[in-house]
Amino acid sequence: SVNQITDGGVKVLSEELTKYKIVTYLGLYNNQITDVGARYVTKILDECKGLTHLKLGKNKITSEGGKCLALAVKNSKS
Repeated sequence: SVNQITDGGVKVLSEELTKYKIVTYLGLYNNQITDVGARYVTKILDECKGLTHLKLGKNKITSEGGKCLALAVKNSKS
């Protein structure tokens, strides 16, 4: 959190974290993540089924990115 992570940083995180799939907590609070980065977070949600805590507040994600995230959360529960 609060590391000025951008969409590019989230892309790298998604590529690395989905290799191991053992993530349970991901704190990305107060960064520079937009809807583009939110799509990379959905990849993490899809692949890392053990993820139980995700903090994304105070980023630049709009309702469009929020919809993608909500759908990914819904799908991860099924």
